Amino acid sequence: RQVTATVRLAVAAALPRLRTDLDLPQLELHDLCCAVPLESLERQKFLADVRLVCREQSGWLQLDVTAEVVDGSISSVDELQRQVVQELDAPTGLVYDGEVLSPSEVHTDTELL
Repeated sequence: RQVTATVRLAVAAALPRLRTDLDLPQLELHDLCCAVPLESLERQKFLADVRLVCREQSGWLQLDVTAEVVDGSISSVDELQRQVVQELDAPTGLVYDGEVLSPSEVHTDTELL
């Protein structure tokens, strides 16, 4: 069974620091899509065929995570959302080019406008 969860991610606060630390003045919000830890989601035993669509939406990154649920451990979108947020909120949840985004620079939100 396929489940899709949407999570919004506020990471704009990290941009000024990353631009300076990595000497990438052109770094934009949508570039941070590649900081999302897709591999750690794929390693979850109960998820298979994890697909991620990430796009910028009015100052947020919007992540649509679609996964095939392997066993009965995740029965709802809410549970998948929780799992995704847990990965993103981990201390090393988001890494861009070797730079870890600190929890203070990341805000996750599952409430969609």
